[in-house]
Amino acid sequence: MDTTLTLTNDMLLVLGLVVFTMVMFLFERIRGDVVSLVVLVTLGLTGLVAPEDLFGGFSSGAVMNVIATMILGAGLDRTGALNRLAGWLLRHAKGLESRLVLLASAVAGLNSSVVQNTATTALYMPVASRLTSRTGLRLSSLLVPMSAAIIMGGSLTMVGNS
Repeated sequence: MDTTLTLTNDMLLVLGLVVFTMVMFLFERIRGDVVSLVVLVTLGLTGLVAPEDLFGGFSSGAVMNVIATMILGAGLDRTGALNRLAGWLLRHAKGLESRLVLLASAVAGLNSSVVQNTATTALYMPVASRLTSRTGLRLSSLLVPMSAAIIMGGSLTMVGNS
């Protein structure tokens, strides 16, 4: 019984694309989005993936939700609403880091009970970044409790986790 592994040309091409992708992501000589598009186009041109399936993932509801959330977040950021929220949180924290973490987590958690968790996270990440840059607090010290609060807040209603 012969149990040797034989690699087909398609297998070798996929292996080469995986190695290429990993090396490009590791050394960051080319931007990640460009590398991803090169790999995607290569998969289509070589026939490894059918042309009708090539961009099918971009039309999924989850991808559209993330894109819409990013557009909404950029709009809120440009209006200054996120700066006002960060300022409000800083004023009410009164200089105490523990109060800031608690207050930011509570507000994000309550918001996630009526808005999807993904959207809430995308909206509060710039707020957390502004808060940490103004206070000197480590970003992870604020993001971890906020993300836990967002997850818990999302389970308060059927909307948050939908």
